[in-house]
Amino acid sequence: MCERSFAALVVVLVLQIGVGSTAGTDGKGSKEAFMQEVQELHTRSQAAYKEYISTRDQSKLQEAIAAATKTAQMLPKNLELQISLANLHYIATDDRSAEKYARHALDINPSSPVALKFLGRVLVQQGRQDEGIILLQQSLVHAPADGEVWYKIGAVLFEAGDLELAARCFHAAAAIRNDPLDWLSTGHTLHKLGSPSAYPAYRASVRADPTFHDAWHDLAFALGNDQFHYHAEMAARQALAVRETGENLFAVANHVMSQKRFAEAAQIYAKGAALSPTLVDLHHNWGFACHLSGDRECAIRAALRTCELWLSGQASTIDGSQQGRAAMYIAGLGHALRRADALKLAVQVMGSLKQP
Repeated sequence: MCERSFAALVVVLVLQIGVGSTAGTDGKGSKEAFMQEVQELHTRSQAAYKEYISTRDQSKLQEAIAAATKTAQMLPKNLELQISLANLHYIATDDRSAEKYARHALDINPSSPVALKFLGRVLVQQGRQDEGIILLQQSLVHAPADGEVWYKIGAVLFEAGDLELAARCFHAAAAIRNDPLDWLSTGHTLHKLGSPSAYPAYRASVRADPTFHDAWHDLAFALGNDQFHYHAEMAARQALAVRETGENLFAVANHVMSQKRFAEAAQIYAKGAALSPTLVDLHHNWGFACHLSGDRECAIRAALRTCELWLSGQASTIDGSQQGRAAMYIAGLGHALRRADALKLAVQVMGSLKQP
């Protein structure tokens, strides 16, 4: 709340409730002193919070909470102050206090869409989705054009596995706000449902923000899964243009590989390895691309590096999975040696695999 509107609010409240009268002072002077104290506390809270935002100094956040608490105590019937205090506690990850003051706000006005939304968010954050979603739905009754609430309900439904209804909620949020994240969530959910309507949603996301890396990345993944390899490559290159990483080069190379442009893919994998030298999936695919392009020496080097990374414990993977990879990487080295006519060494490597 800006200083000017806050001051106007205090004036109205003071006139309404007649607070601040004390012995030995006239009513007008008491009200003016009351208003000044509230304004000073509010200003102090705002200043401390702004400093917290710029420095992430937790003591400043606690200073903001302390001043906001006093302000809310002085005007206990003011919904906005209760919500503001609840939000500060929410930021401080004090969910219990956030819930407490959000409920105070709801007691002031049980039909407030702001209070219903905020309390719903807090309960969802605590893992109480069944309670939270009811409040979020009630908030929509009073404010049906609140895209944030539509999105939050969609997220709860997505986690609960109700993808069809989640997609509708995400789409409603997107139609209201035209937010790239809303469109991305719509596309992601629809793609999980196997709906071709996912692609218009992905396109809407990147139109809303052409630099939205996650939208390009997710679009490329969806296109690749559906065997649209050329278009997947184009989307992956857009993600790469936004963020040049080994992971993105790996994705581009994979789509190039799927179009049987093996030598080009090997070159892209090599660039990716320079940026992400421990990404073991990349080295493994690089070796295979080298083999398919006829570069046997490169294939062996990449396969050896793959095994070295894995055995040294330095390897990182795209999806974080570890299971079943050792045998695959050792077999990859064995095959690379066999193709290079190093049959005796290939047999020794393959023989190191444990048989079931």
